[in-house]
Amino acid sequence: MSNAPLPSIPPSCETELGREDRIELAYTAWIEAGGHGNRILLITKAAKQYGILKSTLADRIRGRKLISDTYEGQQRITPGEEVVLLA
Repeated sequence: MSNAPLPSIPPSCETELGREDRIELAYTAWIEAGGHGNRILLITKAAKQYGILKSTLADRIRGRKLISDTYEGQQRITPGEEVVLLA
């Protein structure tokens, strides 16, 4: 396990970054920090660092899909079409 500090994001970015982006950043930080050593401490630290719940990060680590991916097959338009409509 690495003792390197987790990458930090400035507090102002927490509001600029979406929730899914912060979850993905926390997950990546957890992996890069060694992931499986002191699991609870790393999950807690990464979740706090990126402003998400530790249970959310733990779910992602266990393989839970993004909510948007879970319901993608039920959508009437594709994500690309949605982007065009919102632009």
